[in-house]
Amino acid sequence: LLETKVDLRASVRDGDKTPEAEYLAALLANLGYDVLWDGLRACLIDYQSKTGLTVDGICGEKTWSKILNN
Repeated sequence: LLETKVDLRASVRDGDKTPEAEYLAALLANLGYDVLWDGLRACLIDYQSKTGLTVDGICGEKTWSKILNN
C-alpha cells in the first residue's frame, strides 16, 4: 500500500499526519470504510466495536494486530 516504512508499534489517532495514519486509512478503506468521509476515529470506533476490541478510537497494538490479520 505504501512504500514508506511504517512503525506498526506506533499508536495512531485521528488527525495524525504520519505514514502510519496513511497506512491505517488505506487498510480501513480495503475493509470498506470511507475514512475521508467518516473520519479515522469514527471508522476505528466502528471497527473496534465490531471486532471485540477495546473501543477508544485509537489504533494501538491490539487494533493493528486485528486489522493486519483480518
